[in-house]
Amino acid sequence: MAALVLGAALTATLVTATPASASWSDPEHAGGTVAAGRVLPPGGFTCTVGNFLVGGLLQQAIRFSWTAPPATSLKPNRFSVTLSYAGGLNPPTGTYSASGTATELFVPTNTVIGIGSSTARISSHLGTWSSSPAAQTRTVSVTNVLLGVLVDCS
Repeated sequence: MAALVLGAALTATLVTATPASASWSDPEHAGGTVAAGRVLPPGGFTCTVGNFLVGGLLQQAIRFSWTAPPATSLKPNRFSVTLSYAGGLNPPTGTYSASGTATELFVPTNTVIGIGSSTARISSHLGTWSSSPAAQTRTVSVTNVLLGVLVDCS
């Protein structure tokens, strides 16, 4: 029996666990370039009312014109002119768009209804990014002159 106990004691000492350690390394690296840019508003924002060739037809329209943003800006792919209420009874409101290479936009006056004034603002856009509106604003005024509508932009 003593041999059996001695054998069990020797087996118990041979089966003891030894501590293990694990380690790894991941030598991969990534690199890239980051550039920042801004979409700037156009400059030289003006408007005139007159007879223009619009869509192949000679018609009275408001012509909004501008100069491209400075070369330091990201190149816009669209411009928008927004007319917002400034006073009166139902003056023209809405947003009109032109492609990024355009420097003018025509709004036919036969689409202008109401009496009063609107403030016109222009912005540049690139995808979902937009500039702040240009510092220059214009006023579109509509008056009713004895059965006719007179539109002015200044």
